[in-house]
Amino acid sequence: AASLGRLRIFASDPLDDTSLRALVAHGALALANARTHEQALVRAERDALTGLSNYGRLTAELELELEHAQRYGRPLAFVMVDIDDFGGWNDRFGHAAGNDALVRVARLLRERLRASDIAGHIAGRYGGDELALVLRETTAAGALVVAEKIRAAAEALVLGVAGATLTISAGISSAPGDGKTSAELIREADARLYVAKAAGGNRVIA
Repeated sequence: AASLGRLRIFASDPLDDTSLRALVAHGALALANARTHEQALVRAERDALTGLSNYGRLTAELELELEHAQRYGRPLAFVMVDIDDFGGWNDRFGHAAGNDALVRVARLLRERLRASDIAGHIAGRYGGDELALVLRETTAAGALVVAEKIRAAAEALVLGVAGATLTISAGISSAPGDGKTSAELIREADARLYVAKAAGGNRVIA
């Protein structure tokens, strides 16, 4: 197990074994309670299926990053990602396979963010099969590169169902050009996602 720290005890008089054990037990209990609380906070901010940030955490982080971008004059991009014809996919292969596909696409998002040179990007589940990225210090052109790599990787996924393939579509918005509020950025990205899907899917619109 990972070490949480060190316990140092200073006493004016020597402590017997019983007193020392009691102090250590109290300290261990306090640390266990702190760890349990921290784990509960993490679970409350994570989507149970994908492990990505949930809707609340995602939108809160978008607000914070947008405020940061506006204060320092930095670019910010928001990407909405959706599995094409996910309802039909579930109908053909079942909801368990659909959940597995969603988890695999979420993993692609995490891997792509880890490969980025910029720390602080956020991947989250917006709702249903819609996932999203908050890309700090990233222009629309930069976000397009990221989203296209995710799209190509999704198309090449080897899924757990024989003969099954899937594609994704994405819509991109960016600040300051597409809006000054998080609601405006989400609306623009969602509108472009709709255009991408209406055009046949398997594409990114920025």
